[in-house]
Amino acid sequence: KLSAPAHLCEEVGRPKTAGMSTAMWASVARRGQPALPCLLAAPRRRPAPAACAAGLRQCRRGLSSEVVAASAGLGAAQAARAAAPAFWRAHALRLEDAAEGGGAPFRAPCRDPHARLFAEAFLSPAAREAVAAAEGAQERSLAFSTRAAFLDRFVLDAVGKRIRQVVLLGSGTDTRPFRLDVPPQLTFTEVDALAVLEAKAGAAEAASLHIRCAVRRVAVDVAAGEVADQLREALAPVVSSARRAGILFLLDEALEAWPASAQAEVLAAVAALAPEGSTIVGPAPTTDVAAALAEGGFGKMNIVNHLQLRKIFGAAVPEGTAMLVAMSGPQESRGPGLVGGRGGDGGEGTGGGGGGASHARELKF
Repeated sequence: KLSAPAHLCEEVGRPKTAGMSTAMWASVARRGQPALPCLLAAPRRRPAPAACAAGLRQCRRGLSSEVVAASAGLGAAQAARAAAPAFWRAHALRLEDAAEGGGAPFRAPCRDPHARLFAEAFLSPAAREAVAAAEGAQERSLAFSTRAAFLDRFVLDAVGKRIRQVVLLGSGTDTRPFRLDVPPQLTFTEVDALAVLEAKAGAAEAASLHIRCAVRRVAVDVAAGEVADQLREALAPVVSSARRAGILFLLDEALEAWPASAQAEVLAAVAALAPEGSTIVGPAPTTDVAAALAEGGFGKMNIVNHLQLRKIFGAAVPEGTAMLVAMSGPQESRGPGLVGGRGGDGGEGTGGGGGGASHARELKF
């Protein structure tokens, strides 16, 4: 472990096969925390139809849950944010299995075999049952599964372009180093609060999961805000090793759980330090980030809306689901939909921002 005043970095080659004993892990997992307004279903997103919005409000009211702290230092809000993507990916697979057994048609865009493991490590059985039974759960699961599949495609595309550095900003319970077919030369840098990193590592070791490439853990609570200096210091080795290939930055799938100020600050800091050839991909932020990204050299920006995502994945992606793709390079004309991630519906063609020039054709899978 390499200690620095503002952060902790840990280089991981391959998880140890012998982790905590079953009894030790069970003892840790049984520690509960008081109920809290769970962040799993409190998205800051574009306006949905009235009926859908009413369902989401009911879903949020029913999501006060007991969060299991997988580490003594893991706060309830941190656990909820970190567990959200894994829980909804796992729930999407359960809905797909139910559909195959005669239920309503459903297909999960992302197939994550490890999502259930981390959801169970971070959330109590009662919490999982309450969230799964809440109104709007199917919509949330499809939205998170679509986000994950979209990010997966960019990771695999980066491998084909010989990019060897992927940075996960708000890594939470991300499972890509365990499940994606990536070369051992690739390095994932997981950036999140120390308690979240430790809790995830403990769950992975307890399950004897094996990583497919190098993983570097950087303890910076990016969701807390005021971390620009820490990020610059912590990611300096990543920037220097990227050379001319650039870096792929992936934003937390639960980005809407971050304060709006933290979203803007992290994106501005990343844009300022990213080398040429880098790409930033993640859920469309809730704030206006176009100017900050352009100032950092990310002149090619696009919002991929729910209609485009439906065409890509052949699934009924919920309205309001949108992804940001920003690529370093000269600034180009763009539609108004890029401001603050509030794009129009666009069309089912290549229009991404709902008016003006679109760069959706740059997104080739």
